Amino acid sequence: MIVDLVDREPAKLIDRFQNKNIKEWLKFGRKYCLNESHRSVTRLWQGELRGILLAINKENFELSEKQLAEILSEAQISKLKGELPAKTGAWDPEITRFSKRFLQRAKIVRKQVEKDEVVDPVPILSELFYVVKKELVEGLYEFLVCTRIEGDDLIAQSTRVTFTSLVIGRGLGYDSSMLVKLGLAAFLQDLGMYKVPRDILQKGNDLRQEEIDTIKEHPKESFRILSKLGKKYEWLAEIALQVHERANGMGYPNGLKENDIYEISFVIGIADMYVALISDRPYRNKLIQTDAIKSAIEDYGELFPMRVRRALLDQVSLFPVNTYVKLNTKALGRVVRVAKEQSLRPTIEVYYDKFGNKLKEPEIVDLSLPENHMCYIVRGLSKTDLPRQVPVSPGSGKKAG
Repeated sequence: MIVDLVDREPAKLIDRFQNKNIKEWLKFGRKYCLNESHRSVTRLWQGELRGILLAINKENFELSEKQLAEILSEAQISKLKGELPAKTGAWDPEITRFSKRFLQRAKIVRKQVEKDEVVDPVPILSELFYVVKKELVEGLYEFLVCTRIEGDDLIAQSTRVTFTSLVIGRGLGYDSSMLVKLGLAAFLQDLGMYKVPRDILQKGNDLRQEEIDTIKEHPKESFRILSKLGKKYEWLAEIALQVHERANGMGYPNGLKENDIYEISFVIGIADMYVALISDRPYRNKLIQTDAIKSAIEDYGELFPMRVRRALLDQVSLFPVNTYVKLNTKALGRVVRVAKEQSLRPTIEVYYDKFGNKLKEPEIVDLSLPENHMCYIVRGLSKTDLPRQVPVSPGSGKKAG
């Protein structure tokens, strides 16, 4: 019964409205309102039902107190499974919609911090709950990493770090409740950076020691801001304080070592480093994703536990979706699908043959198939490495390589 759902499990009712045609449910409601044996539905129809429809139309994903309590508890919920979806054609409208929502939410949070207002975590929790439940995490990660985000670098960084952290969290086997908490911590961990003067942040490498010290104080500022949220969110402030601590004791602000640092802090820390490497900075150009992952795993390996580094490699892959690559056949293409069990042998959409000629129609080469066992990726490329002019060479055919 609808009444039972509204009274006991409103989230399930919302799911049914999202999965069914709204008009059918309107007819259903009217039918029951006219039935003498279901007069109780009249109240629902006039009140709660319209409220739910209005909430859906306004894209309001507020959680009930019970749902919030469950998310913030240690209760274990089912683990999510799956693999990175291929990027073909236009982005899913729900992915683009929620990317805008999180970017806008980050802007709101920034303004709250700059005005010394208390940050409200509930709307963020609600939206994280939704995207985790609907398995939108990978799609949002791909979109935010692959799409150029104009404007505030800190806004882009916090949003990208959130979804990079979530895909790593999945690799670590975190359940839905833990993923939501991880996402909230990643989204809010750098609030102290909003208190750092912008002219310092834009200077790049040309910083005086006192300016470096100012930046290194931002985890303490994040802790101070998040401590205002009360006892329920003490864990959130503690994680933010530790995000820049490192396993070898060379992090800041307190120089903690591995056994004294939350795993979630390590997850956010390695995600933050990875996202920084693939993002443009005033003092350097961004790295391609392949080089960034290698750097995070090899160059900075001692800074993070093996379990966390392994999860980054397993989930993000050396050759993520949309990475341009060169094959040993000298053909060039783009990664369109990554199977988790064979992350080094993804599916490639080949654009250029071994002579550098652009194919009339791209070819799909699945490196995981037996017939392609002799073919492999030599290295990752940036888009600027692709041929600008189509060379012509005798004997160049349609097939790649």
